[in-house]
This record gives sequence, structure tokens and C-alpha cells, in this order.
Amino acid sequence: MSGWIMWTINGIFEDIGTVQDGITTIAQPLTVQDREDAVPLQVTRGGVHFQDIHFHYGKKGGVIAGLDLVVKPGEKIGLVGPSGAGKSTLVNVLLRLYDLEAAAS
Repeated sequence: MSGWIMWTINGIFEDIGTVQDGITTIAQPLTVQDREDAVPLQVTRGGVHFQDIHFHYGKKGGVIAGLDLVVKPGEKIGLVGPSGAGKSTLVNVLLRLYDLEAAAS
């Protein structure tokens, strides 16, 4: 019986740690800023067009280099690749959680 109680209490503390880590992650303020000459976003048809985008983490090698991507309105795509290929990074760039290093204007 005491072993079960110990495992239950241990699980509770693990869950508390997981929640604290999650709160720390979502509570960070966004640091991505619009350029001074940026025009307000107007979504008319919902397509995505990336042209020659570049992004990397810090001073490490490039994660996304020279990517062109067009997703037409209503079109569905799947991102497939090995771990570390940049799938999540691409989604985070799309959501503006990260700022691009460079892109075609």
C-alpha cells in the first residue's frame, strides 16, 4: 500500500512540473516585431506564399535556406521528413513564433 501511495504522489509532482514548464513556455512575450514599413495584413483567400525564406537558430547552421512554398487557398498539405528536418520550425515561422533571417520582398 505504501508503494502505491509513493508512486501516486511522485506522479502528482511530475505532473506539477510538466504544468510549470508549459506555463513558462506559453507565458513568454512575443519578440517578433513588424517592420516599420509593414502594411496591415489583409487575408482575402487564405493562401500561403513563402519566397526564398531563410531561418536558423542562433549562430548554428541553417535550418531553412532558400525555401519557396506556395499553398493555394483550400489546399491541404502534409509535412513529412525525419526528425530535425525543420517541419516544426516551418510551422512556427508560419505562425510568426520565430522571425525570418531573410526573405524575398
